[in-house]
Order: sequence, then structure tokens, then C-alpha cells
Amino acid sequence: MNMSATTSFDLWKYAKEFAEAGRFVNRSLATQVSMPALFLFGQSIELSLKGFLLGRGIPIQKLKDDYGHDLCTLLSESRKRKLGLEVKLKPIDVGVIGLLGYEYLRKRYQYSRKELGVTMYIPLLDETENATFKLVRGLRGFCERTSTP
Repeated sequence: MNMSATTSFDLWKYAKEFAEAGRFVNRSLATQVSMPALFLFGQSIELSLKGFLLGRGIPIQKLKDDYGHDLCTLLSESRKRKLGLEVKLKPIDVGVIGLLGYEYLRKRYQYSRKELGVTMYIPLLDETENATFKLVRGLRGFCERTSTP
């Protein structure tokens, strides 16, 4: 057995840390919009979904090469592979992830791009935090089970 191979639980642990960092930033900045918090929540969602998909048998390299940082594609594939058995997402959760994913994929939460006439889509921070933690809490057991030999 290759002990250095990434497991779904490894990805989940990072997802949890990014979620907690996002929560900290969200609550400490006390602003209506926090790009760092949105980025951290996006990173957590990405890692949560990749941990789930890895646990469902998709190789890590395929997750990197074929899915990249596309939250919408990761969520769609996860739902096809029965994410709902582990986490019950409400329509608002799916919507928030989709909206977050649109700008996250374009790295607009990381790099300021003020383009005349270009709208930036920003989900509500509290709803984004809720969706992020719903994934983190809901996937812990699955990621632990699929990571043990």
C-alpha cells in the first residue's frame, strides 16, 4: 500500500480547515462582502467535493485534470454519484455553490479585476458559510470510511 497517496479524509481535513478559516475571516472583518472569506469557502467546497469523489473512486489525477476548480462540475458529478446519501443540500445551498463557483473558477475572489460594465456575482456570506459547513459536517463520516483500508 502506498502510504503517501492522498485519501478522501486528507482532502476532507483540509476542507474543514479552510471552512473554519473562512468562518473566522467572515466574522472578524464585519463587512458585508469579504473576498478572502468567499475564497476560503470556495476552497473548502472544492476540497469537500473532491474528497467525496475520491471516495467514490475517481482518481486524484482525474480530479485535478478533468474537474480542476470548477465547483459546478464537481457538485454535478457528486450529485450523480449520490452525494445526497451523505448530505442533504437544499436548493439554496445548490444555488449558493453555483453562484460562488462562477466567480471562484475565474479567480475573481483572489485577484481584483475592476472591469467597466462587468458584474461580479457574490452570494450572501452567511448562506455560503452554511452550505460550506453542511458539506464539511455531512462528509466527515463518508471520507473517514472510504479512507480506511
